[in-house]
Amino acid sequence: MNKSTRNHIWNLICLVAAAAGLCVALFLTFEHAKIESGSYCSNAGCGDVMRSALGHVGPIPTAALGALMYLAIALLCVARELRLRRAPEPVSAVGATGEAVEHRADRTLRLLDLAIWSIALAAFVVSWLLQYDALFIVRSFCPYCFTSACLVTALFIFSSLSAWLPDAESFEKRRVPLLSIAAVILIASYYGEPQVIQQWRLIHRPNEPTVATAQNSDLEEVKRTVLGDGLHSKGNPNAKVVLVEFGDYECGTCRTANATLNPMVAKYSSGLRFVFRNFPINTHVWGRQAAQAAEAAGAQGKFWEMHDLLFAHQEEMESSDFKPSKFVDWARSLGLDAARFKADMDTHSFAGRVEQDAGDGNRDEVHRTPAFRLITKAGVWKMDGFENSKELQQRVAFEVSHASRAGAAVKSAAGH
Repeated sequence: MNKSTRNHIWNLICLVAAAAGLCVALFLTFEHAKIESGSYCSNAGCGDVMRSALGHVGPIPTAALGALMYLAIALLCVARELRLRRAPEPVSAVGATGEAVEHRADRTLRLLDLAIWSIALAAFVVSWLLQYDALFIVRSFCPYCFTSACLVTALFIFSSLSAWLPDAESFEKRRVPLLSIAAVILIASYYGEPQVIQQWRLIHRPNEPTVATAQNSDLEEVKRTVLGDGLHSKGNPNAKVVLVEFGDYECGTCRTANATLNPMVAKYSSGLRFVFRNFPINTHVWGRQAAQAAEAAGAQGKFWEMHDLLFAHQEEMESSDFKPSKFVDWARSLGLDAARFKADMDTHSFAGRVEQDAGDGNRDEVHRTPAFRLITKAGVWKMDGFENSKELQQRVAFEVSHASRAGAAVKSAAGH
């Protein structure tokens, strides 16, 4: 295969990859615009990623910037293809050593090669950094974002070959494409590491039943970690069944869960105690301040009112022009002492409480929000995420009913 044919093939691969990436990026941009409409993408983890700080640069969705990047590469590839068709054949010259040295006569073609390679290099680095942050910080996985990262990787490989290999007649000159391929292999190797695979499994793991039993010392350890003094709870404070949620006020799935949990807790209020604990995600800009706002309202006796209000106004917190003074406005609308509330927020009076909740969640291996711990006499059942919401509701109903029957049996035996 001569160099001209090889260049055409590499350029075609880059053009196809850019076109496919453009389609993915436009789809994600569209999903970002209607993320609150309940599209199926949010169940795949895309919603969590797009709602996080990774999902936008200022007011601009990250996916929109990706679409512009793919469009730029696609246009450059088209220009490169047109130039290849009319570019003169490489010419040969004699080097200082007397050896024949082949070089390009078309400077414009060289500039196009370098432009495509430079954009692909920057996109390659950013894409895989975002994948790492999504997996380990946001603790979510978006298959479309991952597909985009793979397409960017293909662009990076073939643009490296196109930009550097045709003029590389020695090993020294082939270092750039070789290093590019080595970087891809290194990243692939890293994502094959056990800890990365384990993290991916933790995000996607099926929700298993009881993980600690009455015969297992882990049960008491889990209870000490998940439960404590002064927690915000509703329902029956003496119930034998306790449902603990670790949640984040900027998490869209937590808001969905809240709409389901409120009627469920009301339905089983006589046999269930529901506890909410803070687990703000690092990439959520206002997650920690929202948690502190709920705690500050709790100090004035209206934790649950502020809790529901924060979820109701989640869209406002996600807007680029959101100001923390809104928390004070919401406190005032609940009839709280606004001056006291503002002082608590300004001095971060409840930051320690929020971090205590988050620390307990980390110790109990909370990997995403919302995370649930259903504590009964027999054991503790764990569920991270809300995809299996029906399973959670069914298990709560079963455990409450079982505890009620057991209590009735004990009373009956005592009566005799």
